[in-house]
Amino acid sequence: MSESFDWLPLFPLSQPLFPGLYLDLQIFEQRYIKLVSSSMRENLPFGICAIEEGSEVGEAGRLFSIGVEVQITDFNQLNNGLLGITVEGQKRFEIEETEVDPDGLIRAGIKYIEPDQDEPIPDSCSGLEELYTELRNHPEVNRRLPEVEKVNCVGLGNGLAQILPMSIEERIHCLSMNDAMDRLEFLIDHIQTLSNPV
Repeated sequence: MSESFDWLPLFPLSQPLFPGLYLDLQIFEQRYIKLVSSSMRENLPFGICAIEEGSEVGEAGRLFSIGVEVQITDFNQLNNGLLGITVEGQKRFEIEETEVDPDGLIRAGIKYIEPDQDEPIPDSCSGLEELYTELRNHPEVNRRLPEVEKVNCVGLGNGLAQILPMSIEERIHCLSMNDAMDRLEFLIDHIQTLSNPV
């Protein structure tokens, strides 16, 4: 392993996770049981990356180069007997190189991305704020989104980019943006496209 990077074990998923958002995961593959056990025992983070090519199970696939460091916030045994965990997205990172363990677990040499500069939500984005509130009132969504009173531009953009229907490429585009207002403007355009399909 190169010493010039921070190294994180990765949990590949079909969709990305955004900073500040929560995600429930069901753990059943041995490599991820080992990853989660180590993370809980030593209070270490791991990374979530979206899969560009391949699947969540079996051999390691190709991943998008941007991901999010996560911390486990809760765990429990599910009704099916498997381990369930809740993770919270923390810092974004770029993958510089990867190595694959014998059991298929991917480890990435990463460089962290500076967090977006946050600021109050402008009046021009009040429609997004109302939409966020409506989505958060949905019983299947509300526990995944912070309360609207607790979010500014960054949280509003990340929450909507996580929840709104869009392609994985569009989500990755939002995750890759380094300006919170640019992300909100992209989401405004995206919502208009959803409302007025060609």
